[in-house]
Amino acid sequence: TQVVSAARGRLAIGGRRVGPGEVTAVTAAAAVLGAAAIVRARRRRLG
Repeated sequence: TQVVSAARGRLAIGGRRVGPGEVTAVTAAAAVLGAAAIVRARRRRLG
């Protein structure tokens, strides 16, 4: 849960209070973007 706490800290620094739902959404979005980046990197290596 270090990632969640880190995300909370970053969003808190942005001047907004973050609820558990928002943290989950942000974490999910980060996971999706990370997966997409990995797929792109693999395709570049293969291509």
